[in-house]
Amino acid sequence: MVSPMCKLVAKSGGFTFIEVLVALAIFSIGLLAVGLMQLQGIHSTRTSREKTEALNLAETQTERLMAMPFYLDDNGLDDDHNGDIDFYDINPGLAPGVFSDDADWTGRYRVNWSITDNTPLPAVNGPAPFPLIRAKTITVWVTPDDRPNQILIHIQFVKTGVAKI
Repeated sequence: MVSPMCKLVAKSGGFTFIEVLVALAIFSIGLLAVGLMQLQGIHSTRTSREKTEALNLAETQTERLMAMPFYLDDNGLDDDHNGDIDFYDINPGLAPGVFSDDADWTGRYRVNWSITDNTPLPAVNGPAPFPLIRAKTITVWVTPDDRPNQILIHIQFVKTGVAKI
């Protein structure tokens, strides 16, 4: 008679084909999930890098515009062509309009800005010696060169100026 221990050893010859296929399927699903997580991580890193570079460029342009004097010293000319000599000259760097600069050091982004006169407050004639108070809304935004319709960063601020006579 064969002992029960010998029967157990004789039956345990390895894994069946179905067991191996199930194990491979489970392993493949796990490997696929790890690969997808890796791709998502790479995409997130790229997006973060783009936003950080764009923020640095937007902050630099914002600081330049904030540092510009609102008014320049008078040159004794009728710069606004209204028939009288101006007591102040508005800085041409703060003229209203939409502007663009692609001179960033990476060559991958375009820095844009718009300047709107007398917003959010209209020009005010104040009491002497400050007869004219003005405000400009300045918006700075950065887009990738290869995706000009995608705004990465958007900064908006108000710059005010007071003309003294």
